[in-house]
Amino acid sequence: MMILSILAFKNVRRIRSFPHQQRNQLRSMNKKDFQLLRCLYVQDIIYIICTGIPSIIEIYENITMDEVHTPVENAIVNLIGDLGLFLYHIPYCASFYIYISMSKAFRHELKRLIYKIWCKNLISIREEEHRQGNIELNVVDIVSTIVVPA
Repeated sequence: MMILSILAFKNVRRIRSFPHQQRNQLRSMNKKDFQLLRCLYVQDIIYIICTGIPSIIEIYENITMDEVHTPVENAIVNLIGDLGLFLYHIPYCASFYIYISMSKAFRHELKRLIYKIWCKNLISIREEEHRQGNIELNVVDIVSTIVVPA
């Protein structure tokens, strides 16, 4: 992922280095491209931080493995190790939150998708209710009265 981010950054620099006249002839990056690139950078930073810290914690645990620790020190080392393990798994579930928080285009597409799903469900429910209403309207009560002469 870091390699792809570096390549994307180089492409942006190359697009910006063209003179303005040549840039009009080529397809320049639009707003969505910059939002996607910004999200990619944030995702890379989170990946580097969340995988770097557990590595440092693991190195520390391996260095101090042969030392005798008190139960409190063992508890602290275990807590820090568990925190590192938790941090290690964050990048794999953080992408959705990164894109939701940083990209207006992604938020808009998500809203449109949710609206599309809910509207289909609402339309099908409304159609079913409408059909039920029509069936009830089509049922006619036949009441016959017989008039008996008195």
